[in-house]
Amino acid sequence: MPEAGGLDLLREWQSAMQSVIRRQLLGPLKRQTELIQDVLERERKLQRRGIKTLREPADLARTVAGLDKRAAKQRPAAKRKQP
Repeated sequence: MPEAGGLDLLREWQSAMQSVIRRQLLGPLKRQTELIQDVLERERKLQRRGIKTLREPADLARTVAGLDKRAAKQRPAAKRKQP
């Protein structure tokens, strides 16, 4: 039967090993998580920028079409006002 001091020593050794393992594993895992988050944020920004770039011509076309309609409605009134 092991002595009580031997059990304490064993527990201390196990605790020390767990601490070393945590530091060796958790540090790199935390860094990898940070890198993945950074990559995902960059990807989201690129997607938003790409969507905006794709939508700009359609938005411009709608604006021009709206202006054309307004001009067409106002043209008859403007012609009537001309001498």
